[in-house]
Amino acid sequence: CYRKAIKIIKDINHPSHCLFTPLPSRRRELIQATERNDKSVFLLDASTPEQALGISLQSIQDVISQDKHCLLELGLSSVEGLLRQGIYPIVINIRPKNKKHKKLKKLLTGRGEDGVMQEVCQADEQQLETLPLLYHTLESSTWSCTEDLLLAIRNVIHSQQKALLWVELERLQ
Repeated sequence: CYRKAIKIIKDINHPSHCLFTPLPSRRRELIQATERNDKSVFLLDASTPEQALGISLQSIQDVISQDKHCLLELGLSSVEGLLRQGIYPIVINIRPKNKKHKKLKKLLTGRGEDGVMQEVCQADEQQLETLPLLYHTLESSTWSCTEDLLLAIRNVIHSQQKALLWVELERLQ
């Protein structure tokens, strides 16, 4: 589980809303085009439509029953879908390191690259504010390597598990 988490974390090249819900990486599956609109399937990476990876609601529920945690990178719509299914995830927004954006900066020639990245981060945080539950932001200054990031994530999970959860139920219907 942690090896996959490390791989996913290394692949983060944009601000990410990481969902910490019990799911081992072996439960990720290729999602057929006919299943992609199914509300019980959550896409992990919709950037490659022909090879979309996803996780089924049943797989999520199976692992929750084992009381384990793992990292998933899901969009806000998937988080809201989980809430509608009665699954209350811990949502963590991981602010990216500047060095992680070299590829993106090459694509954004002609504009102030740092300004563009800041705009993307702010837009993502505004979207997070629309969620009917709280989220936690890990600033890029709190971690310097993958091991530090995993430790920070574990600490957030530990603290968030103890917190009371307030959900705006009327927004989920």
